[in-house]
Amino acid sequence: MHRFVLFLVIVMSAAGLHAQPFRLPTPAEADSVGRLFLTVHLNGASRVREYKKAVDVVGAAHQLFPSRHPECVKATLRYGAALSALSRPEEAAGVYATAFREAADSLGLKSPLLLPYYDDMLRCFAISDSMEELRQLIQVAYDVYRARRDTIHTVPHMLTMVGTVLADHHHEQHALYYLNRAEDYLRSHHKTRQWREHWLTTCDYLMRHHEQAGSIDSAFLYVEEMRPYVGENDSTVYYYVHHTRGRYLASLGKEVEAERLFAGLLSYAVTTFGHYDGRVADLQCRLGDIYWNLGRTDDACNAYSDALQVAERYDGLYAWLYHIYWRLGEIAYQREEKDAAVAYFSKCGDLDVLQEGKVSAATLGKLKKCAEM
Repeated sequence: MHRFVLFLVIVMSAAGLHAQPFRLPTPAEADSVGRLFLTVHLNGASRVREYKKAVDVVGAAHQLFPSRHPECVKATLRYGAALSALSRPEEAAGVYATAFREAADSLGLKSPLLLPYYDDMLRCFAISDSMEELRQLIQVAYDVYRARRDTIHTVPHMLTMVGTVLADHHHEQHALYYLNRAEDYLRSHHKTRQWREHWLTTCDYLMRHHEQAGSIDSAFLYVEEMRPYVGENDSTVYYYVHHTRGRYLASLGKEVEAERLFAGLLSYAVTTFGHYDGRVADLQCRLGDIYWNLGRTDDACNAYSDALQVAERYDGLYAWLYHIYWRLGEIAYQREEKDAAVAYFSKCGDLDVLQEGKVSAATLGKLKKCAEM
């Protein structure tokens, strides 16, 4: 940073600019030192992540160069990137739209100058609901990537990224459109290593989209699409895909299949992640729920008790702990084991206080029933 300031002072002194360090050159001075000043200043601001300084300087860049000049387009793009980095994506979208128009009138929309900004421009256009600009930029980006013979990596990434940003900002129909485009594109291309990574990502987002929409049948189809491309060596993804498949099977009423899947995945998780891992507790709880729903109370009690040994070792697993204590309390109540039932429901009360500041009405109701035994 000190070298940058020293260099800037030398440059400005040589050009006869002795005013404040961040003064913009006048139009008359721009021909000789404007480009150098702007480039050096912005690179320094970016290097130390002083985005506000970058915004101040780039916002006035039109004083330096004629409109549509390459340096002016570059400055506008950097202005948009700075606003985006300051978590102002709606404003950034407006600036990026200006840069897009400036590039169309001067450099051409397929200029390499735009390439490093594609992802951020697409993200900001999606967030700000600028659907026309989004559509145009996707077409331009696709043409550029195709010319560079780089489509198998970039196109599905672009479409999936746009779809997920739109989904995150509740543009469900537009999100599904772009995610389905990514799916169609991948189905029509060869299955390389890059293809596999993008296929898993796209199917994952589509799966979660349908799950959130309440369509478990559709979500299940996508987890089935993912399954052939996940091996046991990729432990995190393998666990996630098979765990999700088990959840869907249970939700669809196929509890015997879900039990078989979770039991096998439990053995894998213990071997891969260790016995005292949160994922192990999760699977033991899910097996407990299946046994409970099937009326196999003894099996449910054993599964919940095993899960409790793991869950009590972790801070933050309040939801699972509460669920385990509650179910063990219900089992104890069914067995007329009053002291055990009171102990478990009292632990639920302790978690109520920790989370909500008071014991919930449901817990108080259970404790009251236990007292009447």
